[in-house]
Order: sequence, then C-alpha cells, then structure tokens
Amino acid sequence: FDIRQLPSLSAEDMASSSRNARRAQVRKEAFEAAAVRPASHTVTDKFVCEKCGSNKTAYTQSAAVESCVRSGGEPVETMVTFVTCLACSNAWTERSGFA
Repeated sequence: FDIRQLPSLSAEDMASSSRNARRAQVRKEAFEAAAVRPASHTVTDKFVCEKCGSNKTAYTQSAAVESCVRSGGEPVETMVTFVTCLACSNAWTERSGFA
C-alpha cells in the first residue's frame, strides 16, 4: 500500500491476517452467545385447553419483573408460563406471583 494511505487505513486494514482471523472468531463467538435461542418446550398434561378441552400441552417458563398497581408500583417478580395445546395449537399465557 501507499504510505500516504496510512492515516485513512482502518485497524483491520493494518492488522495481520492472523489477527483479523482471530477478531472474526471473537465476533462470531460473541454473536452466537448473544443470539436468542428458541426455548425448549416441556410436554405435560397439567394444563387444559379452554378451546378444545385437551390436556396434551407443552409449555415454557420465564421470569419477568413487572410493576403492579396493587403493590404501589413496586417491581414484582412474576413467573410467566407460555402454554400451547398440542391438539389444536391454541396458545395462552399464565402468570403467577402478582402481589
């Protein structure tokens, strides 16, 4: 390269090919670590579908922090359960832990 280009070169342009390969690997690992993975569903008979009456369901759970009027706007930790009926594909949400 021409020496006059030096001030306009990026760090990647100036780095060695091994350094750029390592940077690419670090970026890939960071992207994979940050990627949202689909939640694994647990099959159960503990829920009953209001649409078809079947108890063949699958669910996932996650924790959420919500502000509840009854608790004076204080944060309340809530367990959110996402349920899907395996017979008719109806989906609903159940929450627990409100103050």
